[in-house]
Amino acid sequence: MEPNKENMTKWVEALESGKFPQARQTYGVGRFDAKDDRSGFCCLHVALALATGTEDKESSAEGRLPHPSHGLMRPIRDWLGININQSHEFVRMNDEEGKTFPEIATYIRGTYL
Repeated sequence: MEPNKENMTKWVEALESGKFPQARQTYGVGRFDAKDDRSGFCCLHVALALATGTEDKESSAEGRLPHPSHGLMRPIRDWLGININQSHEFVRMNDEEGKTFPEIATYIRGTYL
């Protein structure tokens, strides 16, 4: 699968924007007003927000986004143009390695863009 550079660029810019509070060890609840590291966004949740056009509080339901469950992972991967192993790599960076969104964005720029 070939990375979708246009969508990857949008994702990188969103990760660098500071607009999305980061969640770890979970997909997160997707709340823009997150108070802890479990109610914000994982890096793939940010991609979901962009892919579904719900990247701001006003366009999301009650200030939160849908959970990127396994049923939504394929559409996220398709939107980004990545395979399952690559999506697992991003989850590992976000959760296990504790990378910040800007660090993940830097990796994406250097590897895919």
